[in-house]
Amino acid sequence: MIKSLRAAGGTSHLTEAVALQRTAMPRALPAASSPLTPRQHEILAHLAEGLTTHQIARTLELSSNTIASHLQHIYRAIGANNAPHAIRIAMQAGLLH
Repeated sequence: MIKSLRAAGGTSHLTEAVALQRTAMPRALPAASSPLTPRQHEILAHLAEGLTTHQIARTLELSSNTIASHLQHIYRAIGANNAPHAIRIAMQAGLLH
C-alpha cells in the first residue's frame, strides 16, 4: 500500500504498520472484561470494515435506527466521540483485531 502511494507521486503520513492495520479485515474479539455485548462487538467489527449504518443494518437484517442506537451505546461504553474514534479505541484496547 505504501509503495502504491509513493508510486503515485503522493506522500504518505502513514507508517507501514498503520497501513497494514487499515488493510486487514478487523474482527471483533469478545473479551470477558469487555464493556460491549456480543452484538455490539459484531456491529463494531462491521463498522471497522468500513460499512455504513445502512449497510450494517441490511447485513444484520435490522433497522438503521437499531444500528444507530447500538452505535450510541458503543460510543458511550468505550468513551468514543464518533465512529473513527470508536474504531481507534477498540483497536488499542484489543477489542478488534
